[in-house]
Amino acid sequence: MKTIAPPAVAALVAASLALGTMAPTLAQDAAPVQARQDVHPGAAHRHGHSRGDLLGFDRGAEAVEVAIVRLGHRLDLNDEQKILLDRLRTDALAAAETFETETAGLRPSRADRDEAATPPDIATRFQNRITLQAARLAALEAVQPAFVAFFESLTEEQRAALMPQPGERRPIGRPAGDRDIRHAPPIHRN
Repeated sequence: MKTIAPPAVAALVAASLALGTMAPTLAQDAAPVQARQDVHPGAAHRHGHSRGDLLGFDRGAEAVEVAIVRLGHRLDLNDEQKILLDRLRTDALAAAETFETETAGLRPSRADRDEAATPPDIATRFQNRITLQAARLAALEAVQPAFVAFFESLTEEQRAALMPQPGERRPIGRPAGDRDIRHAPPIHRN
């Protein structure tokens, strides 16, 4: 009769315990993974908008309108400020529509990427990037007068309400101001 050496028995016991604890974890259904366009840290900045960009025209007119509506809900606005915010919303939506029209077809759609279409050559991509940046700048310049008028009408208290407090973290998927939390220095708490 053969005997098993004590180290081998210990290794078998450890392996069976490890596999036994992994089984329930592996049996659980994995949460669905949400597709993200900016899978690399800072990718949003490379595409011309930061996570806290109120007027991210790349996201479309609907996203711009939602951002402005949320802005209006965060503040207690007087009648004059409501008029200025409405003017900002109108100008921003017009600029978003113009931006979308001017940049249609410059970026490949998701369907194009799935079909493994031949990507444009580097010169075409460079020209597309210039066109995108020019359209983005034109949209921002079109909105600037209404944007400045609205924000200059805010009181110091209202402006302070829009600024994130030190150490404040927004829920995932919500704007985080002008900084990207993933790249911010750690917050030390006493």
